[in-house]
Amino acid sequence: MIRYVEEGYTTVKFKVGSGEGKDMERDLRRIEKVCRAVGKDVGVAVDCNQRWDVEEACHFAKLCEPFDLAWLEEPIHSHDMNGIRRLKEMGVTIPIAFGESMRIYYEYEIYIEKGVDHVQPSLGRMTRMDDILRIRDLAREKGIKFTSGGRIYLNAIFGCLYSEDEWIEYHEPISKPVGAYTLFQPEERKGRFYCQTDISGNPQRMDTEKLERDGLMESRQIYYPKEW
Repeated sequence: MIRYVEEGYTTVKFKVGSGEGKDMERDLRRIEKVCRAVGKDVGVAVDCNQRWDVEEACHFAKLCEPFDLAWLEEPIHSHDMNGIRRLKEMGVTIPIAFGESMRIYYEYEIYIEKGVDHVQPSLGRMTRMDDILRIRDLAREKGIKFTSGGRIYLNAIFGCLYSEDEWIEYHEPISKPVGAYTLFQPEERKGRFYCQTDISGNPQRMDTEKLERDGLMESRQIYYPKEW
């Protein structure tokens, strides 16, 4: 977490749910250590990975209140829409984030109706890429937080369509290994990403030559569209 802050990031996130969700005291100690390490000017968020039921999630959220977390991500099952409403009714004040498990725009309408404060579509999981912009516009209309997740070489491209307060998530452990085999990588600089390419539209490309050199691709075949 300290390294991310030194590299220019202003919000960090890590997973909680220790001991199959039963060791909340361990999670609280970890949150306290991270908050102390990064300082009060850096946002700290936690991802619960749908670990708890509504009562457990509410209890954990109450325990976390002194840390002023940036958001609490997926504390309950991602499809438990009425559970989200109950969490809000039970007085959870930490912003609640959901979205990476959903595939289409309409589910985000329900999320917002039930009280989600922060929507997080994941690019690689959407069935329609234009839904990303519909979700972005819906969040703007409703005045809630919007971020998108996914591999950074694609996420940064879509990030060019967002405003300054609409963020992209950088999942370094899963993005770097695969990113080494892509062309037109965005440049990372002081917690921001910069896309520079002359290719219009989506410039994401796999580096097939590197895949072949490293013995990770047995063969390739190129298909060209038929002339109309």
